[in-house]
Amino acid sequence: MQVLIVSQYFWPERFRVNDLASALKDRGHQVTVLTGRPNYPEGRFFAGYGFWGPARDEFEGIPIVRVPLVPRGRVVPRASHSTTSPSPSSRACWARRDCASHTT
Repeated sequence: MQVLIVSQYFWPERFRVNDLASALKDRGHQVTVLTGRPNYPEGRFFAGYGFWGPARDEFEGIPIVRVPLVPRGRVVPRASHSTTSPSPSSRACWARRDCASHTT
């Protein structure tokens, strides 16, 4: 099954959604993650990340698509994630999946 996980937070941030993605992959599913640039909990982008890049990443063989967002504490983070997630590229990504999961 092709699974798309949409989450405001994902590796290298430490959240249980990372374990979910790994477990699905270990069970033979094709997993892709759509998320923002890592900035939790300090509200600053992690080293090597910024507003515009990188847009693609990988975690344990799982492809990650990162959309721009305003770091936590600058504006309401969910509003930032919500406005960038439904972009045309993310809708195309959704269209190719058998299953999608959204977490916050």
